[in-house]
Amino acid sequence: MGLFKKDTQLEETKRQLKEINPAFKAFGIKQALKALPTYLDSDEEIKFATTGSLGSGLALTIITNKKFLALRKDSTTMGQSIIIPLKKINDISYKSGITSLSKLFIADGSQKYKITDITVADVETLIHTIKHEMQIENDAQINSVNNSIDAADEIVKFKKLADDGIITQEEFEAKKKQLLGL
Repeated sequence: MGLFKKDTQLEETKRQLKEINPAFKAFGIKQALKALPTYLDSDEEIKFATTGSLGSGLALTIITNKKFLALRKDSTTMGQSIIIPLKKINDISYKSGITSLSKLFIADGSQKYKITDITVADVETLIHTIKHEMQIENDAQINSVNNSIDAADEIVKFKKLADDGIITQEEFEAKKKQLLGL
């Protein structure tokens, strides 16, 4: 990829992030911005973005419809990243100090992470967005389970119709395939 195309992609990423969060500042996270596309799936949507501190450096903090990311890439370190699928997040909170900055605490089982220096407004939006996206994912899983149960019930009903001779075995097999999405 040529230098011009990389710069264009970087500017487009900055534009999109600014659109999601008008207060977004790209200062000090250029390398993380450049690396961002490699962390995202093709069907993934960025829902919120901000910056904070991870360790001793600035981090690009992103919420997508699938995961939480905090990317720290700079010239002095190999980079530090936190990537947590939404379904693995089991605790999230924040603490604000006397300044307008706060600390985000996020856990995925035994691992606990802290990102500091996020504005209170951004950390509240970030947590709200995570909870919202987790609810959407949870609802989708519940619907999938309910659809599976409904399909199983229907298959049982059609099996009884086939056993009673009301429909043929071929009709039952066709209906079963339809219900299973095959």
